[in-house]
Amino acid sequence: MGAGILAASAKYHLDVQEDRQKAVALRQVREFFADFGTIVTVFVDESQSSKEVLVGGVVMKEGPVYLFENQAGEIIYGEEGR
Repeated sequence: MGAGILAASAKYHLDVQEDRQKAVALRQVREFFADFGTIVTVFVDESQSSKEVLVGGVVMKEGPVYLFENQAGEIIYGEEGR
């Protein structure tokens, strides 16, 4: 039983750490795109994202949608459909 508790505790710790990393990456994305105008929403493509790369998009109030990849603070982006 002790090993099960230890394994669950380790998984919980890793999940919390991953959530914190994702929150930092999302904050970086919001800060990066703030200069482009008002952000309506930021979305994450969980099927394309990993622990190393956050993939998603940013919907701007004035209409453009930007797709991005954030890897260790390096943000690569392009306008959707272009």
